[in-house]
Amino acid sequence: MRRVRLLLRVALAGLGLLVLGVALLNLLMLSGHRGQMHAQPEALRAVPHALVLGTSSYSLGGEPSVHFNQRMLAAATLYRQGLVRTLLLSGANPSINYNEPERMRRALLELGVPEEALRLDYGGRRTLDSVRRARDVFGVERVIIVSQRYHLPRALFLAGHDGLEAQGFIAAGPPLSRRWRTELREVLARVLAVLDVYVLRTEPHFPAQPEEAEALQQNPTAAG
Repeated sequence: MRRVRLLLRVALAGLGLLVLGVALLNLLMLSGHRGQMHAQPEALRAVPHALVLGTSSYSLGGEPSVHFNQRMLAAATLYRQGLVRTLLLSGANPSINYNEPERMRRALLELGVPEEALRLDYGGRRTLDSVRRARDVFGVERVIIVSQRYHLPRALFLAGHDGLEAQGFIAAGPPLSRRWRTELREVLARVLAVLDVYVLRTEPHFPAQPEEAEALQQNPTAAG
């Protein structure tokens, strides 16, 4: 019994340290990037590009996604107010029936953003991929990242690690009662981002290819 109790105490102590570490890491990431995040466009500095991070245009219940619609409205606002010249739409495209960049393109066209202001990156399967490919494929150096408040600290952390001068524009989101699961998952996603950067040295699922960047230089209006 003494051995069992000892093992139980060790396990509980280890679990406590793990929870403490996760909480501390999240606190540092949230507090470290708060000054880069803005809800009002007038607080942002004008830069050449906005990176609009992809998400599904429909919720799990089949309803139009508030996350998606608000990101599109925020991106269109940046363009209309002259804060950016181009919108880089980066998201997943795993099948013929699911194409985040294309859905973003259609939504922004409906909001009055001209086609020539849009760039599409079909390789943004994760936030890490979107940020790294923005730098390596599209030559982005200064950027406004568009997403919800819960997501931006991780995106800004990754952008800073990749040497980008980044600001975050906070898109509105659904009420807490409809987003708490998403925000709970983000707690662990922030931990994974740190592991990706400092431990696993994770590369994008679709790393930038030389011919991809060369094609973009020859034809700046080409999609990524």
